Amino acid sequence: MKSICSLLEETATEFPDKPLFVFPVTRWLCEESLTYSDLVSRAGAAAGALTEHCDRGDRALLMFPTGAAFWEAFFGCLARGVIGVPLNIPSLNRPNDHLQKVCKDSTPSVLMTDKKTADLLVRRAEKHPYLSQLPVVTPEDWRDEPSPLTIIVPDRNDTAFLQYTSGSTARPKGVQVSHDNLMSNLKMIRDRMEIQVPEGTGVTWLPHYHDMGLIGSYLVPLYTRNTAVCLPPGEFAVQPARWLQLISEHKASVCGGPDFGFRFCAEKITDEQMEGVDLSSWRVAYIGAERIRPETIRRFTERFAPFGFRESAFFPCYGLGEVTLMATGGPATALPVTRRVSSSALMENRIEPPGEKPDLTVGSSDGTEHSGPLSSEGQNAVTEDVGEQVAISNADCTILAGSGRTSAGCKVAIVDGESDRLLPDNRVGEVFLAGQSVTRGYYNSKELNEDAFRLLSVDGQRETFLRTGDLGFLSEGELFITGRIREIIIIRGRNLYPDDIEQHIDDAHEALAPGGSVAFSVDQHDQESLILVAELQRSAARMVSHDAIFAPIRQRVIEAVGVNPAEILLMRPLSIPRTSSGKLKRVAARESYIDGTISCLARELA
Repeated sequence: MKSICSLLEETATEFPDKPLFVFPVTRWLCEESLTYSDLVSRAGAAAGALTEHCDRGDRALLMFPTGAAFWEAFFGCLARGVIGVPLNIPSLNRPNDHLQKVCKDSTPSVLMTDKKTADLLVRRAEKHPYLSQLPVVTPEDWRDEPSPLTIIVPDRNDTAFLQYTSGSTARPKGVQVSHDNLMSNLKMIRDRMEIQVPEGTGVTWLPHYHDMGLIGSYLVPLYTRNTAVCLPPGEFAVQPARWLQLISEHKASVCGGPDFGFRFCAEKITDEQMEGVDLSSWRVAYIGAERIRPETIRRFTERFAPFGFRESAFFPCYGLGEVTLMATGGPATALPVTRRVSSSALMENRIEPPGEKPDLTVGSSDGTEHSGPLSSEGQNAVTEDVGEQVAISNADCTILAGSGRTSAGCKVAIVDGESDRLLPDNRVGEVFLAGQSVTRGYYNSKELNEDAFRLLSVDGQRETFLRTGDLGFLSEGELFITGRIREIIIIRGRNLYPDDIEQHIDDAHEALAPGGSVAFSVDQHDQESLILVAELQRSAARMVSHDAIFAPIRQRVIEAVGVNPAEILLMRPLSIPRTSSGKLKRVAARESYIDGTISCLARELA
């Protein structure tokens, strides 16, 4: 079969000197570039360096900073038939429980890493005994002698790599992405985004060890014979304007990231930083990886429309590692879809129009809104309405953003999780997925896999579907995500969605860090109680009275969901646990609250 490795070899023959990955100079790294032919020769050498340590089917840990070396090692593994395990480089000055569990689960035969990390591991060997026992291969072992790329032809169902979930579960889960899964999903992404071969350049700040970065930002450009300009995630965190400046400089056309990344840009980038920036080349701005907020789309469009950004560039999408990456999305150039629904009905898993509100909707009678063209001021009529709706005090209105349409590449079913009964449009249930991109589950996890899949009868055919654990509904082919099953807060028989509550917290006081709050419930006095945890902005951590922040948070949440929080905790900036991709870990925060290890600046009981 044609694999991503053989496609690389073909492209290197046709476009040998074309840049594949460009790594601009940063405060930490020198500028680096990797052409298609460079990667072929270096991957061949990396594959040779693996020969004495690995056989086909063995696992190799890949721990590299952003740069060319990771890709040399990754494609060296693919060529050799070794299963790569991309990982973040954690702090090695202390033991790392997550890393230890990944090693125990994947049983690697070798560690491939940069020399700096390898040297640090030697000095900290006693803290990482599970790593210190492995043979180590660094770029210095292969870069001196480039070699031809000899590819072991894989079977389509062979595992290409393991993508470990970055969540807060006790046991890390390694998703087995096969060669067929990978190529199928890359084709689906190319077709849904209508990417031409070759079209142009993408700019990314997403980490290469996370599925949205690894596949969406790095392998999609390779699959479409294009170029990716790649910033380290830390550079974006410190200087988000650099992302937009590089998009302008390289006239990039397909770039994206999670909701919080767009929100971060809209809030932090100044007009001075945007001087001379032109975003008119940005055709597809994919947004996903977490629940998409209409307010994020509105604010980003409003903020950067004067610099050529178009709302129609937004490409809402939904997916997860268990389906390789993308399940729904787009279509390209279509305007994002929003839906106003009754908050009280949503709490009971029903989709109904909101009550007691003037009809500001422009669109179909079912409440689905399609944004109209931008006005001369860069505003959008429906987007302005959405902003006005948010401002109106109405606890019975929730605005949902669609996560793109379904396509032939992935089947979507909404299912009653208890009875496995298929639900019709506009009914909330668990999202089930099937198709070529759906992986066969987790490595070395028979019980997890038995729970993750269900045999369903759809359109008269029996087919195996993946349970995603996400809640949502379909409306005329558009998927709307409403929350996650295990994170739903059930108080007095009502379903409360943490995302909705957290959005109200963010807007309650200017001292609160945007996107820095979590809501969860705990069992107190034989009943479920709502707990809110919110980070302060750095500038406000010592300058604002904590008492002045508690009241507006409590008031906003009571107005929005009708529940008085049992306790509110104010935290230092960036103190809530996060995944490697930057998403807040609600479950981890809840666990630290329950066991009493959570460290806060102030707390207030109801």
